[in-house]
Amino acid sequence: MKIQCPYKCDGDGCTKQKGEGNKWLLLVPDGLCFVARPWDQELVDIDERRPEWPENSIKHYCGIGCLSKALSAWQAKHGASPVEEAKA
Repeated sequence: MKIQCPYKCDGDGCTKQKGEGNKWLLLVPDGLCFVARPWDQELVDIDERRPEWPENSIKHYCGIGCLSKALSAWQAKHGASPVEEAKA
């Protein structure tokens, strides 16, 4: 599958672009927590068709390093881990 419009990593300061064979991850907002998932082009396409909710949009990460940094930043902002928050 050829990627028509390369996606950029949403990691803070990361400039990588998605290539055809990259094993990227998605951070999917789900209520009070985030769900990390392997790249799913259908899910990304659906998300791009709903630009009216930018704060709830799926984030694209080039790997576990950028994803981990994003989760750490989210935890610092919200003062709890996603698991603790979801149980509350």
